[in-house]
Amino acid sequence: NATGKPHRRQARRHVMLGHMNKSVVAAAAPLAFLVAAPAAHAESRSWAAVKRTITPGAEIVVSVDLVQLRKTAAYRVAMQQVLAKQADVKGGLDLVKATCGIDVPMAITDITAVVGKIRGHQAPLIVLGLDGVDDAGLQRCLQQVAAKKGNPSAKITATRKGKVTSYTLTGEAKQLHLAWLAPGVLAFTDDPNDRGRLDKVLVGKAPRGELAKMVNGLSTSAAVWFAVLRREQVPEAGTMR
Repeated sequence: NATGKPHRRQARRHVMLGHMNKSVVAAAAPLAFLVAAPAAHAESRSWAAVKRTITPGAEIVVSVDLVQLRKTAAYRVAMQQVLAKQADVKGGLDLVKATCGIDVPMAITDITAVVGKIRGHQAPLIVLGLDGVDDAGLQRCLQQVAAKKGNPSAKITATRKGKVTSYTLTGEAKQLHLAWLAPGVLAFTDDPNDRGRLDKVLVGKAPRGELAKMVNGLSTSAAVWFAVLRREQVPEAGTMR
């Protein structure tokens, strides 16, 4: 389309989740600067919500308590460096904060990622613990951002079936599929338009086999912990298991 309108509509539909997704990456990136992380007082909300529904075939589980990490000087410095290099991310986060009153990096209290495979391809499930953001607040923000981006008549409708809530913006065929696993705990995949993908990665039980042994041997109340089941070659870092 020469007018570019479909592209603008697509941007409006994904702007909130897109900036949240980028914020997750920005928040996690400073971990590379941390040599040691302080211990947390309890399991993160994201891990507590997802730990009994780990997808069969999961190979990687990572959990990060950002409330604890934000107390470290190294994390704060690293976050500033990341955002300084990512002008589009900072601009998007500023838009959401100005429009909705949500400071996305501060609203994310913790992150748990579970990575398995679907049809031979990696299928990550990202679970966020959120402070001050719920389903109603997310819908309001999506609508406010759409209005700010030039669609003042936009209406968001939400339909829940099972664990998954599907969000539709007026005039859009595609839906946004997210799952509220507990109050203030939001889950999504790398393709939020694919309902079936989210359904598949939410079907599971507590970790079993070797992954269970690895997780059970860890302090899951630590600020950062991970279990990697498969062998993966890490450039310049040897082999990690």
